[in-house]
Amino acid sequence: KQLGIPIDIGPTALFYRIDVFEEAGLPSEPAELEAAIREWDAYFELGKELIAKKPGTYLIRNSSGIFSTAYRQSGKGFIDENQMFIGDQDHIRKAWDLSVKANAAGINAALDSQSADSAAAVNEGRLPADFGASWHLADMKVDAPETAGKWRVCKHPGEAVNQGGSFLTIPKGAKDPKKSFEVLSFILNAKNQAVEYTFSGNFPAAPEAHSMPEVDGAVEFLGGQKAAEVFSAAAETVRPLYEDPNSESVIAPFTAELEQIESTGKDP
Repeated sequence: KQLGIPIDIGPTALFYRIDVFEEAGLPSEPAELEAAIREWDAYFELGKELIAKKPGTYLIRNSSGIFSTAYRQSGKGFIDENQMFIGDQDHIRKAWDLSVKANAAGINAALDSQSADSAAAVNEGRLPADFGASWHLADMKVDAPETAGKWRVCKHPGEAVNQGGSFLTIPKGAKDPKKSFEVLSFILNAKNQAVEYTFSGNFPAAPEAHSMPEVDGAVEFLGGQKAAEVFSAAAETVRPLYEDPNSESVIAPFTAELEQIESTGKDP
């Protein structure tokens, strides 16, 4: 049986300030930057180059951001389909080591997401790059509206992962499930998903919406770039990842310890 009707998906990419990258003499056009950062180590080296030329300017918001992206790239999480803990396996250790390496490289701003300090860093160009799904564009519009036109988006190191996404479902006790289905089918048709993208940046789950003008058109905040091309291509490469109801609880101690490494210099 079908349990839910998809609304949006969350394939990820790298948002970055083209003006800051140009000032630092770094690759700045989307295709150019994408080619230069195919591996994480290359991105870290770029971060070192940036901070050497523009002190106090960081390519990474925090260690947990790297961690959550890196472990998802393996196609495995912390709990498998048999409800067994797999957070002690190599794919998690690799993501952990990568996060620690980024912090040790001195390119980590160590800022809490969704905080006033983080918003100020985005506004002032001290955090000119960030990983995120298409809906992260809405966050940046709120945090730094005056930076409109200065941002671009391209593929981040490694393959894209899924961050977010949602669906609507009809409860078993619904009085008129057929009418509910009609309403949901209308709300979630490809055209309406495309319209929603223009408001919130939520990337449509319906593939046919990807070529519609509302999705495929130029994005003013991103300097007129057709961002959907990047996210649509990313969606095609995302590896399925099993999400257990207890996953977030199991992940929490890992991210908490990464924060300790950032803030207190705790031994990794």
